[in-house]
Amino acid sequence: MNLGRGAILGILLGVLGGTVLAVWDVSNDAKDRKSNQEELSEHVIRFHVRANSDEEEDQQLKEEVKSNLVEYISPVLEQCSSREEAQIALEEEMEELENIALITIHDAGYDYPVSIYFSTEDFPVKEYGDILVPGGEYEALRVDIGEAAGQNWWCLIYPPLCFIDGSTVIVDEDGKEVLKEEVGEEAYENMLIEDKPKVVVKFKLYEELKELFLK
Repeated sequence: MNLGRGAILGILLGVLGGTVLAVWDVSNDAKDRKSNQEELSEHVIRFHVRANSDEEEDQQLKEEVKSNLVEYISPVLEQCSSREEAQIALEEEMEELENIALITIHDAGYDYPVSIYFSTEDFPVKEYGDILVPGGEYEALRVDIGEAAGQNWWCLIYPPLCFIDGSTVIVDEDGKEVLKEEVGEEAYENMLIEDKPKVVVKFKLYEELKELFLK
């Protein structure tokens, strides 16, 4: 393929421009997600359950404790209209939550202690259906079983983006509506997973042009 210098320069400038735009998009996306996280953290409560260990039996016990606690918590939080109300309601139920956890543990044949408390924790990015909850620090209801040295289970209990239906964790549509009301429509729209391919396409163009010149 014979190309003049002007054509080659035009292609290179196009590639450079596309690359710069891609980097710009990634940078802006990171800033947006950071802003979303800070806004979101003021309106939500996460749920963090840590198993005694990574042994299969301890992981199964974690699932049972988590399921029973969520089953009890869900109707309690349905009466709440803000994170502050939700936290107060959970604090009032703390003794009962500990009893539920201990009964579940003892019924399964274990004598592990359990600690339930609020803490500010760093959570990874998490997707709930078409909602992306950015990683960062959030207020969380923490449940430690025994040594609390096993794998985590986490969710978002207020607004309830997921809950337990039998043995399945599913996205709660009503919870998504509450979330939109809490953070506002613009912040909610920014959390929707719908624009990821844009950056990928730009880098794909760059890779294709690079292969063309290397032939």
